[in-house]
Amino acid sequence: MFQNFKDSRKMANSLKGIFSVYKEKGMTSVDVLRFLRLQIEDDLGLNTKMYGVRFGHGGILDQSSCGVLAVALGSKCKKLKWFYEGDKKYSAIGCLGVSTDTYDTSGNITGEKPFDIHCSGGFFVRSFIHDLGLALGSFAHMLELERTQHGPFTIKDALHQYQWSYAEVMEAITKADQMCKEYFIKKIR
Repeated sequence: MFQNFKDSRKMANSLKGIFSVYKEKGMTSVDVLRFLRLQIEDDLGLNTKMYGVRFGHGGILDQSSCGVLAVALGSKCKKLKWFYEGDKKYSAIGCLGVSTDTYDTSGNITGEKPFDIHCSGGFFVRSFIHDLGLALGSFAHMLELERTQHGPFTIKDALHQYQWSYAEVMEAITKADQMCKEYFIKKIR
C-alpha cells in the first residue's frame, strides 16, 4: 500500500504533525496515544518507538469524559504547549439539584439542563459544577462532560477511533496545519 516509501526510516520520518481525535468515554488520553500508535504501526509494518517517533496529546481529558483531543506526532510534539493553555469549549450536564413536579423527591423529574463552558487550560469543569452547587446553597456533581473544542479543533475535525489509519491521520495533519497557523496567528494579535 505504501510502496512509494523506500525504507522504514523514511516512513517513520513522515510521522510528524498535529491533528485531533475524538476520545471516547472509558479511554484515557494515554490510551488514545497507545491505540493510535498501534494502528499506525500495523498499517506501516514498523515499530515507531524503534525510530524515536513521539506521540503526544495537548492536555488530559478525563477517562469519564469524551471529546476533542489535540494529538501530535514526531517533532510537532513540541508545539503541544500551545494547547495546554489554549481555548477549550465544553458541553456538560451537571446535577445542580433535581426539579420535580412535586418539588420534593417523591415526584417525577421535570427537567435537566445542559450548559456550553468556554475556558482556558487549568480550568476544571467538575470543580466549577461542585462550586456552583455550593454557591446555590446546595450540592452538585458532574454527570457528563464532552470537550467540543480544543484550540482550533472542533468535533467535526476530530478523527474517531475507526479512522486512526496512517492514511487518514496524514490527511488530517495536512488539513490541520493551515487551521493551526490561522488560529495561533489570531491568538498572537
